[in-house]
Amino acid sequence: MSSILVNGAGLGVLVTMVIEDDLPVVLMVLLTGWCLSNIGVSAVVFVVVAQSRIRRPAAWAELDFVERHAPKYGRPPETIEEYRALQLQE
Repeated sequence: MSSILVNGAGLGVLVTMVIEDDLPVVLMVLLTGWCLSNIGVSAVVFVVVAQSRIRRPAAWAELDFVERHAPKYGRPPETIEEYRALQLQE
């Protein structure tokens, strides 16, 4: 989502530079294409992840559990949740 916002802001800056005639046409076309392609790829990724979260909530709940409870920085597990997260991770 942040990529869509950042590239949208980049397009806004490009429009401002075009209005003020500070940007050569070739560079403007290249940068506009770059921003639009980044927005397109980001939008596709956002839709795919959203659909996956909607269609497979159990799998995502398991991934979220592991991310939340897995022991960090190489330390051994101390709680039941950490042991379970470590088993799920394998």
